[in-house]
Amino acid sequence: GPGVSQEARAAHARGAGIVPLVRTGGASSGLFNFPRAALRRPACCSQELWDRLSDARAPIEVSAGAAVAAAVALVQVQADADRMEVSSCEGCFSPAEAGLCSKVEVEIIEAAQALEASEDGWECRSCSSAGGCSLRKVVGGLCYEVLDSTGAGAQ
Repeated sequence: GPGVSQEARAAHARGAGIVPLVRTGGASSGLFNFPRAALRRPACCSQELWDRLSDARAPIEVSAGAAVAAAVALVQVQADADRMEVSSCEGCFSPAEAGLCSKVEVEIIEAAQALEASEDGWECRSCSSAGGCSLRKVVGGLCYEVLDSTGAGAQ
C-alpha cells in the first residue's frame, strides 16, 4: 500500500533498482504514487521476464523466480557500471571514481534529448519529476535538483 510506495520512492530517489511485483496490485501496480519509472522494464530484463512479474495467474514460484532474476540482472548492471575502467572509454583520461567521464556525460545528454523528443515523455530517474528536472543535469547519479534540495549546493 502507501508504505510500500513511500519506500519505493525513497529507494528510487537514491538510484536503486526496483523490481515491482505488479501481479499483487496495489502500490506495485502503480497506485499510491509509486514511481512510474520503476514500472518500466529495464533494458537488462527481457520482456518475457518482466511479463512474469505482472501475471497474477502464474504460480507464485514463477513470479518469485522472475523477481529474483530481475534483481540479479539489476545488481549485475550496477556492478558492471561500478567497475567501469578508463580503458573502456577509448582514450578518456577521467578516472571512473571521480564521477562520469565526458564520453558517458555525452551519452546521457543524447539519451535525454531523445527522451525529451519522444511522444511518451520522460521522467528523471533520480527525483521522479516529469518535465521539471532535466536529465541533462545528471551528475554522479543525482540530478542537480536533488543535490540542491539536500543542501549540497550543486552549481
